[in-house]
Amino acid sequence: MLIDFLGLISIFSYSIIIIVLSKNLINYKNSLLKINDTNDYLPFVSVVIAARNEEKNIKPLIKSLLKQSYPKNKFEVIIINDRSTDNTLKILNQSKTFLSQLLILNVKTTPIGWAPKKWALKFGIDQSNGEIILQTDADCIVPQKWIEKIVTQFSDKSVGFVAAPSPMGSSNSLIDKLFFLDSMAQDAISASGFLNNIALTCSGRNISFRKAIYNHVDGYVGTESIPSGDDDLLMHKIYNLHKYKMIFLLSKDVVVLSDAPKTFKQFLLQRMRFASKGLLYYKIDTNTIFRLILPLILITNIFCFYFLICFLNNPTIYLLILFIIKNLADLYITYNYHYSIDQPFSFLSFSFLSIIHPIYIITFGIIGSLINVRWKN
Repeated sequence: MLIDFLGLISIFSYSIIIIVLSKNLINYKNSLLKINDTNDYLPFVSVVIAARNEEKNIKPLIKSLLKQSYPKNKFEVIIINDRSTDNTLKILNQSKTFLSQLLILNVKTTPIGWAPKKWALKFGIDQSNGEIILQTDADCIVPQKWIEKIVTQFSDKSVGFVAAPSPMGSSNSLIDKLFFLDSMAQDAISASGFLNNIALTCSGRNISFRKAIYNHVDGYVGTESIPSGDDDLLMHKIYNLHKYKMIFLLSKDVVVLSDAPKTFKQFLLQRMRFASKGLLYYKIDTNTIFRLILPLILITNIFCFYFLICFLNNPTIYLLILFIIKNLADLYITYNYHYSIDQPFSFLSFSFLSIIHPIYIITFGIIGSLINVRWKN
């Protein structure tokens, strides 16, 4: 049948691309650039974070920033309070007594045509003094050497953008393990792209860039109305300059952690927001390989789900082999990525996720591109 043949081509193409992209993960276990740790390069750095109604998360973030190994007089922390209605601002004001580098900015209104988070980040970056901008989210916890290790990469003046691991969830419950594995799989795709000099995706929970380059590409202008994309859409703009190196730093010392969504509604809104950029990638200047890989991932998962249903109705070795081939490619990239940053890998979680993942990709990949979503209510 034609559909079987097309499915076969799709799954084999997907699997080959995934394996080829991920072949460098082991070779670059510690970092893409072999730069020795040194204190000679100590630029002033701005950590810029947008926060809205984060009273339950902001304290752990502040505590982790307090423990940074980078010289205290060489960085500032700018947290933009985006119209919070809880105790976020109160907690931030209290934090100034022990985090002297903290600058609190308040957004009272968002200009028409701007997504709230992007405006908040723009507001903070515009008032920053750092040569290097580091970004994370208000519900994250950064490791002690986070700033130090990230900044080291920028000692190479040709480096313009650095991304790093940012898994969600933990190894506690099964749900947390699934969130953790899912976010690690997304990071694995991102890292593999960087290692092959291809801009695919990244997470705003752990990115950094030179402020001068951000200004050169006019920051978020051009995509300012999109609720998501303060990370990968900016990354694509910088990548398209073809003047700067793009790095994904593979090191356990820069792994930024955050909790998984606590409710189904939070999960739904978050994933819809991530997927809301799907069609936009073809309206802005993104690279050809990325434009080909994106629909291939969706199509392959559609076929994978179709073959799984067919197998349940009429078990055959052929259908089972196709399903296994696709998941072996996924296993290869996710396991190697976990290994590259010394993170534990759960084969049980992977087995469970491999069954539900096609449904997840199809649902959010299609619906997310068709509806409007907000950053936070």
